Parts: sequence; structure tokens; C-alpha cells
Amino acid sequence: SCAKGNRDVSKCVRDLAEVIFIQRVTAPALAVVLPILSKGLKSRNARTQRQACLIAENMGRLVSAVADLRPFAPSLLPQLKRISEEVADPDVRAVATRAHDFLSEVATADRNGAVRKELRAILEMAVTEADVALAGAVGGGRDVAPAPCPGSVRDVVLDHVVLLCLGFGRNSSNAWRNRLVPLLESALPGSTSSYVDFK
Repeated sequence: SCAKGNRDVSKCVRDLAEVIFIQRVTAPALAVVLPILSKGLKSRNARTQRQACLIAENMGRLVSAVADLRPFAPSLLPQLKRISEEVADPDVRAVATRAHDFLSEVATADRNGAVRKELRAILEMAVTEADVALAGAVGGGRDVAPAPCPGSVRDVVLDHVVLLCLGFGRNSSNAWRNRLVPLLESALPGSTSSYVDFK
């Protein structure tokens, strides 16, 4: 009822500050909390603003996927920036600055970048090895049947795809793997080596 304006914003923010989150925060939970946070950040009460800033930062730390936070960053970050620059209380400004810096870092983070870079290097190495093998074959490689994808490359690709799919959160890694192997078999044939089970 606070989001609709029927209750005292300070009380709503205090009540929200007392909630203990035991699971990772996802986009639906953020969607429910965002109106209360926005009202708390717009409040003229410095204590309410400080609590709203702390809640925003703590929820950002509990977000399981950057994609969950990105839709809400455009509404939270300007309010946090305004508080960090305009509020008279230095403690509130410091908390707002810390929350703004953390949320902007999380919202722009690319956590899969390192995995993609490693995968790209492995795939480029495999392509180079395949090109060298074909160039050294009799007749320039025209008479050589294409070799199956090396097992290590195939498993790295499959593990990466499964990790990305686990971000959707609806199935286990084995369920995703069982669905994806038939789809990727035509692109990455020929490996039956073991894989890492991400649970």
C-alpha cells in the first residue's frame, strides 16, 4: 500500500529494512521493491533516504544475475546520484555515493566476458590446428574428411552454453545438457568425453 501512497513512506522503508533475504534477489523481487525504494529515495527525511540507499546497495549485492538489475538501474542510479550530491547530511551522502558506485558497477559488469575470452582463445587454437592439419594433408586437404570437433573444445562450448542457460534458472545443468546436446551435435560432432557438472 506504500507504493500506492496509502502509508507512511518512512514506515514502509523501515519495515523493508527489517526484511531478511535468504535467497538471491531476482527481477520480480526488485520490481516489487522498486516503488518503495523510489519513494524512500525521494523522501525529505534524511534517515529514510539513508535506509533506502542501504537497502538498494544490499539488494544489489544479492542480485543473482546482472540482467536482473539492468532494467532497474536507470530509475535507481539518478536518484542515488542526486542524494549523493544534494543532501546536506554527509553520512547520507556517503551512503548514497557508495550505493550509487556499487550499483553502477554491477549494472555495467560483464561477468561472462572472461569466460567468452577464454572460449574464443580455445576455439581459435582449435581452428588453427585444423587448418595446419588440412594444409599438411595430401592434395592440400581436398581428399581429407573433416575431423570431428576435438572433445575438449566441444565440452568447453557445451559447458559455457549450459552455464548461460542456468542463468534462466528453470532447469538443472543435466536437464539443459540433455536438451542442448542434440541441438549442438551437428555443429560440434564427435565427442563423448566427460563434462563438469555445474550444480
